[in-house]
Amino acid sequence: MLANRQGRLVPRQIWRAQAACLGDIAGAIVLSALALAFAASAVRANGGGELLLEFLAVLLCAGLAWSCVRSLQYRRIDIKARRVDMIDGRVRPFILRNYRGPTRYGLNIAGEDRIVPRKVYEAVVETIEYRAYLLPHSRRVIAVEPKLLADWSLDGIDI
Repeated sequence: MLANRQGRLVPRQIWRAQAACLGDIAGAIVLSALALAFAASAVRANGGGELLLEFLAVLLCAGLAWSCVRSLQYRRIDIKARRVDMIDGRVRPFILRNYRGPTRYGLNIAGEDRIVPRKVYEAVVETIEYRAYLLPHSRRVIAVEPKLLADWSLDGIDI
């Protein structure tokens, strides 16, 4: 936490950001392959409603692949800079339930919604002000601690 308070990343946080880059690369490759497969299928289609659906699938996959590429670019900038931003404010926990996928946990910190690990979600108390440490370009939360502790330079919740 001391390094984050000083605006720096620690080696473990750098490693985690680099591991997330691999996920972005894999996602971009898989989604690009799907877009190409749908495009090839659309070329062979005889027209009608199937062509429209395949065209929409191509656009969706291509858009999601581009999102993975942008996420990768932001993370690489963050890793290279090795800098941390901070925001202070009241926290409001929230849950995003998806019946077909994983439940995601988040915190609204000073008006900004951020997805966080479940252990962080469960550790926060809604009535306390927190300081969140974020990667400056991708805006990913890397650590959270009560503002009172941050001001006193004690340990907080490291992600």
